[in-house]
Amino acid sequence: MGLVLSRARPPVRRVATELGIGLLLLAGLQIVLVGPGRTGAPAGPVLTAAVLAGAAVQCAAAGVAWRLLGLRLAAPVVAWTGWTVLVAGGLSGAGAGWYTVALGVALLSVVMLWRADLRRRDLAPNPPGLGALEVAALAFCALSSVVDAFTVGVLHAFVTVGIGIGAFGWGLATRVRRRLAAGAVLVLVGLVVAVGLPLVAVLPPWGGVGAWLTVAVVGLLAVGAATLLEKGRAAARTARERFGSLTAGWE
Repeated sequence: MGLVLSRARPPVRRVATELGIGLLLLAGLQIVLVGPGRTGAPAGPVLTAAVLAGAAVQCAAAGVAWRLLGLRLAAPVVAWTGWTVLVAGGLSGAGAGWYTVALGVALLSVVMLWRADLRRRDLAPNPPGLGALEVAALAFCALSSVVDAFTVGVLHAFVTVGIGIGAFGWGLATRVRRRLAAGAVLVLVGLVVAVGLPLVAVLPPWGGVGAWLTVAVVGLLAVGAATLLEKGRAAARTARERFGSLTAGWE
């Protein structure tokens, strides 16, 4: 839709944009006038989500047609808002928590649109803040699976591992270090949760000899960590230098 409008003449673009805005306003007014009380409980969230989905399409189309980066960046955020309204008010169950995945996808869409606009203007595709936004988006994609590993079942941790592998492969394909590092961290977190939760379940309850043994083990680990701290720093420095040499020339 946006590409079609961008090739149209300015008067046609203006009329199409005004028509789209008018239809969205009429749809929003319909929600206010009808209300969920007259149409049933789920109708309000469903209609609101539909209007927000239309607004997301309108933002994307107008942003492409008028070459406005702000509207293009707003489109995935508006779409996620519609999805959140639908999940929170119209759906229920354990899957409701997965709206964070939609938020992560929306933020990744914002990042990709932003980077494409920077490349189009021959600017550096990694301004301050963009990398942090991309890492946050990947974290949101994996957040629900980590929480569900604790609350629903440990198998959800392997979803985190899968997302991490995907981010790692994406980093390799696009030669972007932060994606590579974020993927490795997500894989590590997923494996730690998948292995650690079953071990915690078989530990003896607190109290008596079990408590004293736990304190002793923690003390020994603390002493060992303090002893190996300098070696750990040297190993981390070496790993960082090796990672830098392997990814030389990457973003």
